[in-house]
Amino acid sequence: MVKRRFNHKKAYMIYIALLLSTILCFSSCVSLISSEIITNNKRHDYYSDKSNYITLTATILKWDITGTRITIRVSNILEYPSSQDEWEVFEIVGDNVDIVMKKGIESFLKEGKEIQFVTAPEDFWDSYTQPIVALTIDGVVLLEQEIGIENYLKTI
Repeated sequence: MVKRRFNHKKAYMIYIALLLSTILCFSSCVSLISSEIITNNKRHDYYSDKSNYITLTATILKWDITGTRITIRVSNILEYPSSQDEWEVFEIVGDNVDIVMKKGIESFLKEGKEIQFVTAPEDFWDSYTQPIVALTIDGVVLLEQEIGIENYLKTI
């Protein structure tokens, strides 16, 4: 019977490799979380400043309603500073969805219909979707700006 001796050097190297891997993973996670917190703080500061909001008029192309958000794709946006495409996508989120649903938004959303809405044009990352914090269709106010901003800030 051959007895193997415990190789302390090999065990130590494995221990060091595992320790370094753990430290690397932990620091990556901390970095990602920190960058998310910084981005959310920037977004919260930006959307808290009411001077960043603009009122737009556009034509509805498509829409999608899920339980937590309403996404509206529009075209023919008048005076939108960052519109480089023929269409843009905006969304209603959080408690604002409940408000517009109670006011019957589904009956107002029709392709080709003109809408007026308030948003803020900052892009925080690729494919970022700007929020709708106030919405009027056919002269009916479905979401008021003060309430819309307050509710949106809760989602950040």
